Amino acid sequence: MRKSTKVPRILKIHQIDGFKITCVFNTGEYKTIDFGKRLHNVSETDPKYALKDIHAFQQVVVNESHTLAWPNIKVKFRSFEKLGEMKEAPLDLDPVVLYDSGEDYEAPYKNKYGRLLREARKSAGLTQDQLAERSGTTKTYISKIENGRSGIELDTLEKIVSVGLGKELSISIGRTETERQEKTKRLGRSYSRTSSESKRWRGPKDIKDQKTGLTSSEEQKG
Repeated sequence: MRKSTKVPRILKIHQIDGFKITCVFNTGEYKTIDFGKRLHNVSETDPKYALKDIHAFQQVVVNESHTLAWPNIKVKFRSFEKLGEMKEAPLDLDPVVLYDSGEDYEAPYKNKYGRLLREARKSAGLTQDQLAERSGTTKTYISKIENGRSGIELDTLEKIVSVGLGKELSISIGRTETERQEKTKRLGRSYSRTSSESKRWRGPKDIKDQKTGLTSSEEQKG
């Protein structure tokens, strides 16, 4: 049963694990589609049969129509413009079918702040009643936040943390995985350049004395 009236469309691929793909939909939900099951009875004449090859399968992308597509697998179809003419296009699948057949996946951010609040409350030795009284809210609301049953208003969360727990609320936006990889590459290139420069350094014996104009090795010979 859908939780949204939106027509499901895929925004991004969250992860690929073997023949399982977890997608982020425009409904805000994460869904895992198990293609191992979906491809079990696919015949050799079906274009989707090529997806049984794990290497071909994992070349999946999200296309402009916001669904899963495989640019490496071509599907032939008859042109509507010119009768009899055959055309080719990448294999793609209906996002509505993918949504309906997918299993709910707990988003990585789901109830993150609820868990943190519970840990901080217990660390402070407070019950939900005590924290609610200190924060000027209700035990029911604290319970809903801790169990992920309620959306969190930032102002309310800040009041609970600062007034109720006597702590400071800190929120940060970190780098994406792509940005982290790029930073690692830059550091690697920087280290490589530093190593190359150190190899070109020949040491004190080759430095000319400003007074004599001779290197240390030449002075020893003299």
